[in-house]
Amino acid sequence: LTEKKLAQELVFDGNLLKLYCTQVELSNGKKSMREWINHPGAAAIIPLLSNGETLLVRQFRYPLGRETLEIPAGKIDSGESPLACAVRELREETGLFAGEFIKIGSLLTTPGFTNEEIHLFLSKNSSRGSA
Repeated sequence: LTEKKLAQELVFDGNLLKLYCTQVELSNGKKSMREWINHPGAAAIIPLLSNGETLLVRQFRYPLGRETLEIPAGKIDSGESPLACAVRELREETGLFAGEFIKIGSLLTTPGFTNEEIHLFLSKNSSRGSA
């Protein structure tokens, strides 16, 4: 199955993401529209503490209208590697520095309307203070 891009319009160009409306031709020859979000990707970290516990961060999420408990995570900045993003986000959100990062894999959050890929890491031997 494939789709051929016929035309594309940038509908919104924000700080975090871009929203496109793309006209495509389906494999059966019919035409359709795709509304989708171009996202730079993110890194998420499962911080494993020395006592075997992990750490969650409390965040207010505007689209949900409430607080959530999450593993530390954040958007990959331009020119930044997923690992560098993971190191930065762990420090920014928890104050922890990890002695070791292990890449677990990556996942596509909602591929029906975004290309966002989250790179998942396990951090070990974490400590507070400078690295």
